[in-house]
Amino acid sequence: MILKKLLKGIALVISVLMLIISLGVLGKDEWLVTQIATIFYPMMFSWVFIISLLTLVIGIYKLAKEKWNLKALSKMSIAFLLMSSTSLSATSIEFVHYRNAIVKNGANINLLSSMDAVGKKGIPDEKMVYATKEREELSISIYKPKQENLTELRPVYVYVHGGGWSSSDSESNANYHQMMKEEGYVSFSINYRLATDDRPTWDKQIEDVNDAMKWIYENAKNYGGDPERIFLSGESAGGNLALVYGGRVSEGSLDGPMPKALTVIYPAIDLKWTSENARFMTPSYIPGIVERYIGGSLEKYPERVKAVNPLTFVNKNLPPVLIIHGQKDTMVTINGSRDYINELNKLGVKNQLAEIPYSNHGTSARVNFDITMNFLKDIKGMRIEK
Repeated sequence: MILKKLLKGIALVISVLMLIISLGVLGKDEWLVTQIATIFYPMMFSWVFIISLLTLVIGIYKLAKEKWNLKALSKMSIAFLLMSSTSLSATSIEFVHYRNAIVKNGANINLLSSMDAVGKKGIPDEKMVYATKEREELSISIYKPKQENLTELRPVYVYVHGGGWSSSDSESNANYHQMMKEEGYVSFSINYRLATDDRPTWDKQIEDVNDAMKWIYENAKNYGGDPERIFLSGESAGGNLALVYGGRVSEGSLDGPMPKALTVIYPAIDLKWTSENARFMTPSYIPGIVERYIGGSLEKYPERVKAVNPLTFVNKNLPPVLIIHGQKDTMVTINGSRDYINELNKLGVKNQLAEIPYSNHGTSARVNFDITMNFLKDIKGMRIEK
């Protein structure tokens, strides 16, 4: 009896969770339930569909046994029926919208895709120090395709990690680097000096990225990579740094190598918005993210804000730009990416903005990868032919 009650309780909790995810993605961005739902949706829409379908089938079976007499069912059975039918209907409609948006951007998914959205575990093959700054060794994580496959130099994938400019490291997205490695790219992930309360790094991190890119250009051949075929990526704060780097190199204010493409994921562009609104499973905004990076308030240091804003460096010499961004991002508004793309359109720079429905500050790794591969196929020499 106790076990039966326990199982029913677990089933009820799971059903409620499925309902929260399926309906929560439709709420206002600042709502906590919406944040939770949109954070988990890219990883769980398959499970929401399958669990809701199984619960509904069991409910219908019980109802059939009672000769379709709804009054004969327990209150809990009726609750399961209502929750499962609601979450199944909502998830099915949402999936069609989600899939259509992804197909439009050159990728594809099915109802089971979110089961492998996390990707594969990645471990770097090597780590090298590219510079020492303020007595801190700065390293690069390197992921190399199998040597027997390196009969010729391969395109190079370079990644700048996120973390609000003050946390995380080069292995924070290791599963994605592993996917790039298995695709045949020689992959490098950069560490840089992190901001602290007493050390703003608004002018240091871009210097580190520049030095790392020069190191990669000079050493790529040692790992089977072609230094003339580099594309630069990054997510969140790392996407911000990648866009600033690309803009400054293309305008001539940095002397690092020019990437053949910039492929970034939910980059931080509208810094004022992030300063005032950034949330991630929190009922109120998270203070100090941008302020720690620039060393004070945005009002006090407008020139620093300008120096770290990718929009400052938009110019016609930029390489092709891909931005992937969740429409429900509560850490970094998608409107910043839209503004950036609008500026590129005015200048005639090749670009693509992939807007992912029901996704927060974290989109499916598989979707990101497939959209990126589709984007690179139109850039000469950047797509590896199988």
